[in-house]
Amino acid sequence: TYRICNRFTGNAIDLCLNGTVDGTWLHQWTPNTGRSQQWKVEFTDDGFVRFRSVLADKYLDLYQAFSGNGARAQIWSDNEGSNQRWVLKDVTGKNAIRPSAAQMEKKLKEQVEEAAAEAKKAAKKAAKTTKTAAKKPAVRKTAAKAAAPKKAAAKKTAAGDAAPKKTTRAKKTAADEQ
Repeated sequence: TYRICNRFTGNAIDLCLNGTVDGTWLHQWTPNTGRSQQWKVEFTDDGFVRFRSVLADKYLDLYQAFSGNGARAQIWSDNEGSNQRWVLKDVTGKNAIRPSAAQMEKKLKEQVEEAAAEAKKAAKKAAKTTKTAAKKPAVRKTAAKAAAPKKAAAKKTAAGDAAPKKTTRAKKTAADEQ
């Protein structure tokens, strides 16, 4: 899934009020992880793409197929209309180029493979962390056992303090002898 963000504002295309019915308006909103900003890219046989909302399962659409400036964007059920077909243009170069559907699909597959590799690395790291965490309680038990005899020795000393003390004789001094 993708989030479609405005290059200038950085905001994402979002379903207004999380709407899911035909005609729900689109607006730009601060990017978040909500499904109202997630879109699936579908390639058409004639080289265009369509954006399907993950939340509503409806397509990015121009209201009444209006193609002029200021056209209102909305979501609508699949109607195979040209108002639901889009061209992705590379804007990094001086002249934007319309990539073929095959080129876009290849690029998207590469991105998916990269993401899968990253997820695999993260899973291995998490598994390693889980194994390490599982071993730590055993170390703590051993430490507790080692500390146990010390506590017993401390108890013996405390009990010894409670026993009656021996009395000692006073030393005779020269003054006592006189």
